[in-house]
Amino acid sequence: MKYQVVPSCVWTYPDIDYYPEGKERAELLALRGGYSAFQVSFSDIAGSELAVFVEGLDCELYRLLAIPVESCPGIEEPLPHFPERKAPFLVNDCLVPISNGDKIKAEGVSVTLYLCVKVPYDAKGI
Repeated sequence: MKYQVVPSCVWTYPDIDYYPEGKERAELLALRGGYSAFQVSFSDIAGSELAVFVEGLDCELYRLLAIPVESCPGIEEPLPHFPERKAPFLVNDCLVPISNGDKIKAEGVSVTLYLCVKVPYDAKGI
């Protein structure tokens, strides 16, 4: 199994296992009392089950589900923050709440989780 931490604003796809923006760990920047979000894309897990456990973070957990995109009218070239493919394709764009300890069955070559980390009001600054 491989994983990459991907910024929350990057489109992820169920058939992609590498993102140039991906890193080994999350770098969180947020205002005190706010939230910081990131995605974790797991690959090479086809047919496996992923047990989700998060310790030491006050966060909301979601699984990203793939939805079909049938057409992209008006998009003739890739634009920032838009899916960058010719339709039809699948894009991870539907958040399903999950709980710590849930098990997720891989349906494609990857599973992507979305984490929203709550930053305490008394968090230390950088």
